[in-house]
Amino acid sequence: MTNDTAADAPERDDEAEVDLDLDAEDVLLREAIGQPTTVRVAGKVISVPHQKDWEWQASQFLGQGLFSAWARLVLSEEDFKAFQDAELRNYQVEKIVEVVTANSGLSLGKRSARSRSSGSTRKR
Repeated sequence: MTNDTAADAPERDDEAEVDLDLDAEDVLLREAIGQPTTVRVAGKVISVPHQKDWEWQASQFLGQGLFSAWARLVLSEEDFKAFQDAELRNYQVEKIVEVVTANSGLSLGKRSARSRSSGSTRKR
């Protein structure tokens, strides 16, 4: 027969002492997020949320040049459709990225440099 006391009971997650309580801080953190960036593409205005409001994977996608995956993650369904339907060129997407990151004041970090030499060209 076990005689459990309150001291022996496992601590509940919502009662555990933590260094940062994101659940409690979320309202304050959301207030600190900047405004979305609006972009006109093919006659439609899309809203790109502030970079601080993206899921963390979105910055990875953008840093890797995976623009469709990035757009799918950060844009609303309607804005993503407009983004896809516009059939943007690379220079246009790069300009969107430039403006969005400038408006957020954040950096995506350095992109990895790809090798420019092909297998058929040898350096001597």
